[in-house]
Amino acid sequence: MTRLFLKIPLEYGPMGSVTGKRYDAIKDFLSWEGYPLKRWVPVFVQMGIAWAEGLQRRDK
Repeated sequence: MTRLFLKIPLEYGPMGSVTGKRYDAIKDFLSWEGYPLKRWVPVFVQMGIAWAEGLQRRDK
């Protein structure tokens, strides 16, 4: 799961800040690996948001 999460590209906001992982890429990567989308897409979205928040705190 971690390997897969790290492969997914980041999503950037209008001011260039990271907002999370790209939703369409999350769905694509999970479907390619055979994970059930209904269960794992929300988990990966939340992981991406937490990752982005950590990056923003680190940059301050």
